[in-house]
Amino acid sequence: MDDDSANLDAFATCLSLSGYLVVKASTGEEAISEYQKALSAKKIDLLLLDLTVEGGVGGLETLQELIKIDPQVKAIAVSGYTTNPVITNPTHYNFINALAKPCLPEKLLKIIEEALNQ
Repeated sequence: MDDDSANLDAFATCLSLSGYLVVKASTGEEAISEYQKALSAKKIDLLLLDLTVEGGVGGLETLQELIKIDPQVKAIAVSGYTTNPVITNPTHYNFINALAKPCLPEKLLKIIEEALNQ
């Protein structure tokens, strides 16, 4: 989930080219809806949630709602604000890890692999 379409498309392209099936969302509400749709089939293994969404629900609030739906949800916090406490201490906020934007594709893929193996 990212409200910046360029970031969303860049992440989706990188992950798709690496063999991952990607579901895109530009708001927290959309991410929650997509997760609920996929929940019965267990089709979403990991979420990338942008913390700051202009005029919408951000990643932290989205994760808090998703935990109510599925306590086993796995998510990585994503932000361009590297001093955000969620980025500096993601596990304290129930994220598996954090990713600072911008990032190289190799860094994204490494964090994804590590998270999926937890």
